[in-house]
Amino acid sequence: MIEQENKVLLSRFQYDIIDKKFKWNEVIEQKNYYYVNDFTINKDITVRVREKKSRLLLQVKIPISKKESLHIKKEYEKEILELPTLITSKELEDLCGCKLGDVKYLSELQTLRKVCNWSNNVEICLDLNKYLNITDYELEIEYVGLEPRELIEHLTNIDICFKRNIKGKFSRFMSEYIKLNNRMNQG
Repeated sequence: MIEQENKVLLSRFQYDIIDKKFKWNEVIEQKNYYYVNDFTINKDITVRVREKKSRLLLQVKIPISKKESLHIKKEYEKEILELPTLITSKELEDLCGCKLGDVKYLSELQTLRKVCNWSNNVEICLDLNKYLNITDYELEIEYVGLEPRELIEHLTNIDICFKRNIKGKFSRFMSEYIKLNNRMNQG
């Protein structure tokens, strides 16, 4: 599946405004368990197990392109029965056809996600994320087909900026993980 989404980091103030502006169809608690090796980190490939609604999904997200807030990735997933500490290269290759090497469990990110089904092709996700002593707020507009210009213009009118390059959850998580590791190694 090709995933197209516009991502925007929000302040708490912006998060609260958007929270009140839309009718949320569901609220979901989910956890992302991240798995890495040097290759996946350097290529910005996300390997995770997402726990949501008592299900575990092994997911691989491979970047196709990124411009400002728009992130396009090829996404592969399959349901698994238990949370592994290691995911083998063979299992990943069977899932996505790429040789990524074995990946080891690193840590988790928790998300409280509010979902608004804007239209048949557009889903608005308002996320409150917690990881490594960080809390951040994110808006994702996921869609199939053409970019929802009317929705983006509406959000731009309330000072949400779609012209900035931003990192996705995994990249933000890894940046913070590396910072923490460097601090621990220095002191």
